[in-house]
Amino acid sequence: MKKFGLACAFSVLVGANALLAADVVIQQNELPQNSQKFIQTYFANEKVGLVEKSFNDYQVKFLNDSKVEFAKDGDWREVKSYAPISNTGFIPQGVLNGIKAKYATAKIMEISKSYNGYEVKLDNHKELIMDKEGKVLSEKY
Repeated sequence: MKKFGLACAFSVLVGANALLAADVVIQQNELPQNSQKFIQTYFANEKVGLVEKSFNDYQVKFLNDSKVEFAKDGDWREVKSYAPISNTGFIPQGVLNGIKAKYATAKIMEISKSYNGYEVKLDNHKELIMDKEGKVLSEKY
């Protein structure tokens, strides 16, 4: 009987955890204000296809298959695109300068914030790890 009780308690915990981790579809106007402004500013010409909220973040998927992930507070964490990101105004100028200095013609396909900088994927298949000032710390194909 004791084992049955433990098994039931474990099942409830696993189920509750799954519910907390599940993505919930929401409306675009339910995003934090700074996320809404980010989309209006940098993705004004894109049509939103799906907006999801999970326990600790938001994901916005556009009809052109681009995707933006926002932290719980609404700040952007990651931008992915199958075409080069056209409006890079949200990327710090130092990061843009660092990319341009090393790969003048390369376009950014994906960028994500990390604890101490940025991870960037370019259209030339290079993957860069950069510090917050835009210095390339490592690169690989």
